[in-house]
Amino acid sequence: MKKLIIILLIISLLLIFALPWWGAEEETHILKQEGDTVLTKKIEGIFTGELPCADCAGIETTLQLFLDGKYELTENYNGKGIFISDGTWQKIPHTSIIKLSEDNQFYEITKSGDLLRLDPQGYPIASEFDMRLKKK
Repeated sequence: MKKLIIILLIISLLLIFALPWWGAEEETHILKQEGDTVLTKKIEGIFTGELPCADCAGIETTLQLFLDGKYELTENYNGKGIFISDGTWQKIPHTSIIKLSEDNQFYEITKSGDLLRLDPQGYPIASEFDMRLKKK
């Protein structure tokens, strides 16, 4: 009888810890790019923020990433004009960095799911300004 209770207790504990993970793959859309798996549910979407500008009040930026690997980037240089571009994005294999191919821009995917603007070589920018685009 004690063995039966112990076995039932072990099975119950296993089920308690396994249930949160049960079916997790079904809820996540996966996109394979260059041999690397990207969790696009976290990446795809609309990201907005105001990035610093050398000769204007700021760049109101909206970046929309699509599941099919395409993007649309709108940059409103306050007082200077609006620029819209589109193209393809890709995740750099084995990193948390994405690259906008046509604009040669790099962003790091943060743990919160936001995007952090990087320099043209893909390294963090040392700045006192917020370089983050927040996911809507």
